[in-house]
Amino acid sequence: MRQHDVQQDYETLKFARTEVRQLGPALVAVVCTDADTVRLEISNGNGVAGAAARLARQLRVDGLQTVHLTNVKPFNVPQSRIEYQHAQKTMALVLAQRLHLPLYQRTAGNAYADMRIVLGHDIRYLK
Repeated sequence: MRQHDVQQDYETLKFARTEVRQLGPALVAVVCTDADTVRLEISNGNGVAGAAARLARQLRVDGLQTVHLTNVKPFNVPQSRIEYQHAQKTMALVLAQRLHLPLYQRTAGNAYADMRIVLGHDIRYLK
């Protein structure tokens, strides 16, 4: 019986356009993904109830899928922004022009998303 090579399995999954997501300490999910899909997180930093969900619904109409909604407590973010990783710069630029938001490049990745929109107190049209 030969020894199983987990690393080889993982390398095979990367080429098949799949993603391995850790759900818990000993639980993972293998999900098929589209190579052009950007995982978007929207964080509510202004305290307006439902603001992140409202923006997620608006962006879904444009074909962007939000994968995670969060709050930035204590809801004191003064200015909204788009945080992105270098690989998503083109998509971030398009989104920034559409929403009229400044861009901030992130150096560290996020387990949930490739790009994040943080809503601040300057977003009046969502209130």
